[in-house]
Amino acid sequence: MTLPYVTSNLVCSLVNQTTIRITLPSTMPISSDTALTLTVSNVRNPTSYRPPGDFLIRTFTASQTYKYAQGLTSNKIANNIPSSFALITGSYSPAILDTDVTLTLSFTPAYEAPGYLQLSIPSYFTVASSLACSQVANFNGTCQTISSHTIQIKGQFTSNGMITFQISGFRSTIRAPTST
Repeated sequence: MTLPYVTSNLVCSLVNQTTIRITLPSTMPISSDTALTLTVSNVRNPTSYRPPGDFLIRTFTASQTYKYAQGLTSNKIANNIPSSFALITGSYSPAILDTDVTLTLSFTPAYEAPGYLQLSIPSYFTVASSLACSQVANFNGTCQTISSHTIQIKGQFTSNGMITFQISGFRSTIRAPTST
């Protein structure tokens, strides 16, 4: 962290998961009428789409005996854009029209996903009310139909490697052309 009138970097230390201590040089006192801007880079919002709460800023004496001032910021970190999967593939088996199929889905999450996956199925499939999820690699969870072409997959999805599972219980409605 640098300030325009400070010729060297300020000392920053991580006190705990929610507190950063910034130590100003004792040779550079800042008067109360001096504007001070702090920029902290590379802050990662928790794995949530909700913005975090306000940031609390406090100023203390050098001995941390007395608090000079404190205030809440009104800016929040926006986190409404999902990250991409590092890798995602899918295949149907058997690859035969107008038959029951099983989808094998493999992906590597970029980050841990503590919630669920929502899978949209193309309209040319019918989804049975009773789906079956089976583990292939690094997955233990359940599947549930939430609408005619949407499946919710609950489980623990970590970024520790590729996750693979199979879903059976839907059918391709596309028929092979027939000669007349």
